[in-house]
Amino acid sequence: MAEFSDAQLFESHEYRRERSIVFAIVLATAFLAVVAGVATIMAEANLAVAIGLLAVGVVLLAVAGGIGIGELDAYLFE
Repeated sequence: MAEFSDAQLFESHEYRRERSIVFAIVLATAFLAVVAGVATIMAEANLAVAIGLLAVGVVLLAVAGGIGIGELDAYLFE
């Protein structure tokens, strides 16, 4: 079994507060993009705009997932 030092165990929590704030902002933006895309489709307005909004929402949800698990810390905080 691998042994970890205290520095290795607590390293993942170094940016916990900042990660939570960025995660909340990205998640809210993704939700708004998806809702706007669905509303645009239901209003039968511009289909290209609706597809674009839905695509942006899905990409932002994937980014929020990466932020939530800490995979994007190297890109965000360094």
